[in-house]
Amino acid sequence: MTHFHVDPLLATSHAAVILVAAAASYAVGLDPGVAQAINSVAILGVACITAWTAAKAAQIKKVADATHVLSNSAMGVQLLANVQNLEALSVLAHRFAENNNAADIAAAVAIDVRVESAKTVYQEHLKQQAVVDAIAR
Repeated sequence: MTHFHVDPLLATSHAAVILVAAAASYAVGLDPGVAQAINSVAILGVACITAWTAAKAAQIKKVADATHVLSNSAMGVQLLANVQNLEALSVLAHRFAENNNAADIAAAVAIDVRVESAKTVYQEHLKQQAVVDAIAR
């Protein structure tokens, strides 16, 4: 047996079109009062479908926004952890460089460059996130 997935938002818009078309074709040739009643029922049906669609879209947006906040928060935590880990490594590298070994000094400088790069990436993430958050509000 084959199962098909039907998008509920798409299905409701199709249902609204079919409902109005069916009401219009059924109402042709009827008493004007009956035709008007049928059209009113069709319009009410479309209004209900539209309201349901809007509510469903709002629900989807709410979940999407929550997911976005969660993922960006997690990204910020990871970027900050990277900065902190590199800073800890820098402290160790500078401790080794106190022996004035050229390789140890070069390693400490290289780690400092990575610390600054990681800080820049983290700060850039915070700026971009503030822009996205302002748009989302």
